[in-house]
Amino acid sequence: MKKLLLLISLIVMGISAAAQMMPDSTVQFCSYWTLGEKQAYNLSTSEYRVSGSDTTLVKSSTEIMIIEVLAQTDTTYQLGVTYEDVYYSDPEMNLMYRYMNENLGDIPILITTNQFGSIKSIDNLGELTALQLSLADPLLKIMEKDSAEKLDKATRKALREYLTKLLGSPELMQKAILEEVGRMFGFHGNRLDLGQEYSGQIQVESILPGVDTPVTANTTIWVDTELTDEYSAVGRIFTSIKKEDVIECAIETVKATIAAASPSGTDIEEAVKEAEAQLKDLDLNMEEYTTCEVHMNTGWPLNLYYDKYIYGNTDGEHQEKIQNISIEIIIPDNSTEE
Repeated sequence: MKKLLLLISLIVMGISAAAQMMPDSTVQFCSYWTLGEKQAYNLSTSEYRVSGSDTTLVKSSTEIMIIEVLAQTDTTYQLGVTYEDVYYSDPEMNLMYRYMNENLGDIPILITTNQFGSIKSIDNLGELTALQLSLADPLLKIMEKDSAEKLDKATRKALREYLTKLLGSPELMQKAILEEVGRMFGFHGNRLDLGQEYSGQIQVESILPGVDTPVTANTTIWVDTELTDEYSAVGRIFTSIKKEDVIECAIETVKATIAAASPSGTDIEEAVKEAEAQLKDLDLNMEEYTTCEVHMNTGWPLNLYYDKYIYGNTDGEHQEKIQNISIEIIIPDNSTEE
């Protein structure tokens, strides 16, 4: 439980066998875990902002993620995810972590997968959300204490309502968990041809501030043949959004907004023309790179690297937002000193 609020604040087949290189030149990503088995991972995140030639670290974090197999059937696994040694560069986040550590303990995130390790559900999402919601008032006190000026009654009420909405949202909770833990098992349940690229389009969140309409993104998935062998398979995903898709998303939002305000639709054409004129010089793009290495004999993820770049130009100056996530398995040192 200690990790849950922090997750929100840092705001995307039928045999029981191990992942393996198949004789038909395909790679099968699947799990072969045992009850009680436990793996630990070093997890680090960072976010940077680039303006022109200047790069600034906005925030960072480090922690240890522990994943344990709590239950097993012929068709499912239940995993428990907990966190240790959490550190955030944001002092308020560290204060909140200490509060959770002292008052709530560390309730695991319970996840059910199918027999291949592909995530099916977050089993205690309601309980986790309710516990997280109980943090609204303590977090508000921390924010008040850190504020340079005393919050007036109206501001405090509005802030509390915002925190309640944010922390009490099962959808945001699920999104945060899947964006971190879910990526580790994103290839599980898939059988991919070596040397074959699988391309298509998906809907992702808008990268345009204030626009909630999903954006069409192009994505490509493949197995890295140079890094895949009998020991491990390396899967890669590349996803991108081009400015043309961002503009189209913004136009659709304008249409929907005007249609809701003017049922006759008489203002839509004029509003769209105005929006197109304002957006014609928009230069905003996004690229995501995901690399996941999975152990062949067990199906445990060994490493995950995720990098997201949102970039464009403002008044002729290059602007960029960079997000990095690194998850690396901790191999126990079983050596003994003589």
